[in-house]
Amino acid sequence: MKNNILLILCFLSCFWCVGQNINPEDLNFKLDENKKVIWEKTYDYEANKDSLAIILQSFLKTNVFTSTLSITDDGFFGQSNKVFLSSTKNMAIGARNAYNAIIHIKIMDSKYIVTITEIIFDGMQFNYPIIGKKSPGPPQFFLEDFVVKNKKPQFRSNKGVMSQLSVLNKDFNNYFTLKRAVNY
Repeated sequence: MKNNILLILCFLSCFWCVGQNINPEDLNFKLDENKKVIWEKTYDYEANKDSLAIILQSFLKTNVFTSTLSITDDGFFGQSNKVFLSSTKNMAIGARNAYNAIIHIKIMDSKYIVTITEIIFDGMQFNYPIIGKKSPGPPQFFLEDFVVKNKKPQFRSNKGVMSQLSVLNKDFNNYFTLKRAVNY
């Protein structure tokens, strides 16, 4: 009986360890040649290109993150509004501030591709009351500052990085997944 329990625990721990090895590509993140982080995902949706554009336009306008996007020839483009991450557990203090990004949505028949670049977090304003000065402005932090190795074009592999990328992936999916059909 003890051997069976021990064997089951060994199997469970092996599966748990394997399940924890998520890499950024599994979360739709990749690096370009300049070590810039890009999030890109293709969403399938049964509609022709024109109908999908109308549906997405209505959907994006009701979303705080995407309400400022402009219509282009192939979809939508623009800078997002500032939002906060839905969870900041295990993250760098700078990642707890509001962020915005550049969004490009390319529409095709039966699918749309969302590409997000230049994810920038607000910095913190510091005051120096003893000498009566304020800092010139809060610094900004690019997502790369948190998740990319300084000297190498690869993602860091610590728990905080994976937590931040996981939350961003979840939030982006919430912002861009069409949840129900809209009739027009």
